[in-house]
Amino acid sequence: MKFEFSDKTQVVCVHHYASTGEYLFSGEVVIDAHTGLPAQCTLQPLLSVTDEQVSVFKNDTWQVMPDYRGQTAYAKDNDVDADYCINELGALPITHTLTQPKRDTSMANLSALRQVRMSLLIEADHLVNIAVDNGIDESQLRQYRQLLRDITQVYSNLDDVEWPTKPQLLQS
Repeated sequence: MKFEFSDKTQVVCVHHYASTGEYLFSGEVVIDAHTGLPAQCTLQPLLSVTDEQVSVFKNDTWQVMPDYRGQTAYAKDNDVDADYCINELGALPITHTLTQPKRDTSMANLSALRQVRMSLLIEADHLVNIAVDNGIDESQLRQYRQLLRDITQVYSNLDDVEWPTKPQLLQS
């Protein structure tokens, strides 16, 4: 619909939009004789939109744009991209999704297991050294230390581990 100037005052329903073209609101305005429409409004009919869409006035027509602002865009590949909060109109890049993916936590679990194992290995090494320095049989301590080293061959999750029993440092 196109606005026509008149020598009479008119009351028309217009659709207001922001400087970005995004629809703001609709309402009636009084147009004095020999004047035009107020800035940033149009008579063009609005298009229907869903909850995740917005109307944008661009090139003298309304366009429907995806609106995911305020939502998180999850990277499909965390090695290449990062998650981010959406703050602009438009389609998601093909590298992201709105559905939170199930992240592979196996490496994190294995890393946590290795951290605990490392502190136990340091302690076991210390006990072996004490035994050797004092002429005490260290064979059970060495066996315990080897079981700790092999633990990641059997387990990959810290919560599942059945830790070997640490032997007592026996006097000779």
